[in-house]
Amino acid sequence: MHQDTVYPGLETRRETRVTRMERNLFIILFTLAVLCSAGYAEGQIGQTNHHVGPSETGRHRITLSPGWKIYRGQGGLVLFHPVGWRIRERTPGAFWAYRPEPDGNASALVLAEPIARIEGRAIGVLQGLERIFPSLFPGLTVSKSRQVWQNPEVAVARLDYAPKGRPFVGTAMCFKTNDRGVIYVMAATARSWSGEEPVMKRMLASVFYSKTGVPTDPAAGPAAGPLPMVTWRDPLENAFTCPIPRGWTASGGLKRLTAIDIRPEILVTSPDRAITVRLGDAWIPPLTLPGPMMRTAGFAEGSWYSPDGLNRQLVMRYRPAIRFLTDYYLPQRIGRIDRVETRDYPQLSQPIQALWAQTGIQARVDTGDVHFETQTSEGLRRGYGFAQTVLHQLPQMPNEGLWFVSRLAGYLATPDTGPTAAAILSQMVSRFQINPTWQAQQNRLTAQVSKTWSDTHHEIMNMIDQTFKERWRAQDRMDERWSRSMRDQVLVEDPSTGERFEVAAGSNYYWRIEGREDFLGAEGPEPVYLPSYWLKEMRIVD
Repeated sequence: MHQDTVYPGLETRRETRVTRMERNLFIILFTLAVLCSAGYAEGQIGQTNHHVGPSETGRHRITLSPGWKIYRGQGGLVLFHPVGWRIRERTPGAFWAYRPEPDGNASALVLAEPIARIEGRAIGVLQGLERIFPSLFPGLTVSKSRQVWQNPEVAVARLDYAPKGRPFVGTAMCFKTNDRGVIYVMAATARSWSGEEPVMKRMLASVFYSKTGVPTDPAAGPAAGPLPMVTWRDPLENAFTCPIPRGWTASGGLKRLTAIDIRPEILVTSPDRAITVRLGDAWIPPLTLPGPMMRTAGFAEGSWYSPDGLNRQLVMRYRPAIRFLTDYYLPQRIGRIDRVETRDYPQLSQPIQALWAQTGIQARVDTGDVHFETQTSEGLRRGYGFAQTVLHQLPQMPNEGLWFVSRLAGYLATPDTGPTAAAILSQMVSRFQINPTWQAQQNRLTAQVSKTWSDTHHEIMNMIDQTFKERWRAQDRMDERWSRSMRDQVLVEDPSTGERFEVAAGSNYYWRIEGREDFLGAEGPEPVYLPSYWLKEMRIVD
């Protein structure tokens, strides 16, 4: 986990500013991968993240979060929602939920609609939403629509409409694979959007379909909702927070081996030891390719190399994510694994690889997961492992360079608790958060260490050191972009003075009022006129 400490989704791109929905794409696809791997597909969703554990009857008990209810549809639809919301099922698998006001009108809306056949692009589906749902979105305007993923095809867009003169805003997403897909919509009045958005996201994250409905414990009273989660805070440096199930044992934190070799990990275990869930592993070191330079210096594969006497790196040939899990990590950490099934996720690798390319660094990114069985001292366990590996090779020297594991997650569970483990893992990944104060301090420390390295290393090791420094600078730039996108801001520059300013995102062109730090944004390039003021066009930097 060398230095890549979070699951941040997609950072800001140079030409397309990232929306909140785009930043969640990595989390969404990762969650789908985990849930499908645990038997959530094909209607086998009887045991979900909403279960606490087996009751005396052998079925599963469910506990509701305060103020939430559960809706069970005729076709197996299960949806958790706040008290007061109303649910309407449409065609099989489709629904819309809304928060009614006293006059009967809706103030917020959540919608999911499977589409059996899509003849065009996912982005075209979003642009035609008004034709698909004429009664729900009268006078709809679709803006900022763009494709953010290739395979599966994913498009997002902003929605604006005004039923009975009340302005609504929203976000729509269309997933398309082959010729089928699903539309998701969240919308609310412009005044209530900021408060309703996290509620609507939570509702969409809770949706699943079951052939038999949700199992309940008859002794538990009214059936219920999500497994209670509490916030666990890094005890070592207060670097991050992460939700864990209430009453479970958690260990780990940010392990700092040197100033820049930092490795976060969380290990969570259920009281009956039936489930163990992991994010990150401090046991995994940085890795260096066993190229000619390493061999000449006396470092064969399997040995340890320390360029500064402190930061130890394991010399090992590059293993893409799946091979890293099956050939090295799982055998070393768990032992023999059987009934292995693997999947590769180029749709998760390609955007990250493109982001590295935008920083001027050529990288290879591989993402995959593994499902397996293993015999432990406590009996048979079924397991899941997810990893993303990144390789940086030196320019013109393909056999030299370094690589690291940027993301690692997984679980071990008894055969009957696998779906519960998968759902807990998904919640931990999606709600993992870095402390921004700690991140700022770490960025400054990394810059200081990089300068020391560049001043003290000899020429041949500077080649490897340079790769590290470029990586830190790229991480800093990505962190800055991430911070701006979280604050819905964009960086602009005065082309004549070089001054840079952060301004509200959402426009394609910006003008500065001369002599003031006030800015005007516009969609098109036509000059903006303001009586009695001289406006100067700014250049969008990032």
